[in-house]
Amino acid sequence: IVHDITIVRMNAIPIEIRRIGEQSLITRNKMRVDLVAEFSVRVIPSHEGVSVAARTLGPRTRNSGELKEIVQSRFMDALAAVAATMTMEEIHSNRSLYMRHVGAMATLTLGANGLELENVSLTSLNQTDIGVFNPDNAFDAEGLTQLTQQIEERRKLRNQIENDTRIDIKLKDFESEQRALEIDRDLEYARIEQSRALEVRKVVQLAEI
Repeated sequence: IVHDITIVRMNAIPIEIRRIGEQSLITRNKMRVDLVAEFSVRVIPSHEGVSVAARTLGPRTRNSGELKEIVQSRFMDALAAVAATMTMEEIHSNRSLYMRHVGAMATLTLGANGLELENVSLTSLNQTDIGVFNPDNAFDAEGLTQLTQQIEERRKLRNQIENDTRIDIKLKDFESEQRALEIDRDLEYARIEQSRALEVRKVVQLAEI
């Protein structure tokens, strides 16, 4: 006797997670990062997977909005947990590694609903605007201190480079001017020597005559 039929959607459903601004993630060195990630979720293509999904999710597998409400918190937790173990530079230079860790952590909880990750990708990553940092928050205060220090150091380095470049240009201009004066002097000396040689030649010729 069939007493209930539940239709389970087997197609992959894309779910985008945005952590931006005040919802940004905090890294290991207490910096904030704006992040956009995309997860592709589907029901595990097996008898057990379909059975678990039908029992725990029911018709919500056919509605991407309802499915997102169920699983997005797990993705957010995974994104935050892995970000807390890496710096912003490490996440940026190892984007695929970061998302693999996030996917592995999320997979542990998705299986309870008969779901699996088909694909994960990090579509956007940037430093959060400094105005979002709250100086009254312990994490933000530490991150803000580091960020301010880095900005100041880079500003000083930029000024030093600009000053060195300006000095180098002036030195090159001075050397060029000095070289031009030396060339003019040598040309004048050459003209004088030539005139003297002509005068001597004239004297010798007159003497011979």
